Amino acid sequence: MELIDVIDIHKSNEKNKRFAYNFIFVVDYKIDDYILQKEEVAEVKYVTIEEMELAKKNNDSNYTFCNWDDDDFYREINLLKNKRKQILGE
Repeated sequence: MELIDVIDIHKSNEKNKRFAYNFIFVVDYKIDDYILQKEEVAEVKYVTIEEMELAKKNNDSNYTFCNWDDDDFYREINLLKNKRKQILGE
């Protein structure tokens, strides 16, 4: 695997009335390896697929993806699950 494998970039839309880009990657970095511009990025964090599903189920307002409609959210989750299977050789 390369250091960064882009899965998708999810842009907010008119339906959810939010301006946000959610960058979904598979990476081979440690959190401390990132160099961030504090004015541009609020936070970088690793979240498992299962943590994403739980946050969506609980409608956790700390995560912008909880505002996505179900079709968008589960499309992204399925992309991630397929990528995980590919990485694990399943």
